[in-house]
Amino acid sequence: AETLVSLFLSASVHNHDDALGLDAAALNSIAEVFTVLGDALYAKKEYRRAYSAYLQAEQRGKGSLLSFKKSTVSAVTSDQDATIRSKQAKCQYALKDITGTLRTLESIPLRYRDLSSHTLLGGCYAELYLTNNAIQSYKEALLLSPLCIEIIEKLVDLGVEMKELMGLLQDAEGDPAVVN
Repeated sequence: AETLVSLFLSASVHNHDDALGLDAAALNSIAEVFTVLGDALYAKKEYRRAYSAYLQAEQRGKGSLLSFKKSTVSAVTSDQDATIRSKQAKCQYALKDITGTLRTLESIPLRYRDLSSHTLLGGCYAELYLTNNAIQSYKEALLLSPLCIEIIEKLVDLGVEMKELMGLLQDAEGDPAVVN
C-alpha cells in the first residue's frame, strides 16, 4: 500500500503550477490516498508515520496541497473530518500521548463523534483520573450502542450505580433497549 501511495502522490503533482490547478475533487482524492496510507501504517503499528499521514489527509481535505502546518487545528465540519481526526487520536493514544489524544478528540464536535471516539475519550479521562468526564463520555458512547457490554463494565468500574445504568438502557417509552 505504501508503494502504491508513493507512486500515486509522485505522479499527481510535479510542480507548483500543477498544484494550483487542482480542484476540490482532486484534493479530496489525494486526502483519501493519505487516509489509506495512514490505515496501512497503523495496521503495521507505525503509529508516528500513520499520524503524519492522517495529518496530511486532513490538510488535503481542507484544500491545501503545498503548505503543511502541523500545529494548525482546523474546525471539524464533516463526518470525514471527524473520522480522520479520530484516527489521529488513535495514533496519539498508541504513542502514549494522552493529552494530545484528549486535545484531538475534544476538537471534534459532539455531533460528529462516533462510538470509538467517545470510548477513547472516556478511556483518556479515566487514565487522567477525570472520573466525571470519563463517565460522561462513556454515557455518550452507551447512547450510541446501548448493548455494548464493555462500556457498561467501564461505567460500573467508575462507580456508576446499576439503577442509573438501567435508566440509560431504556428507550423513550421506558421499555428496555433490548434487541429481539
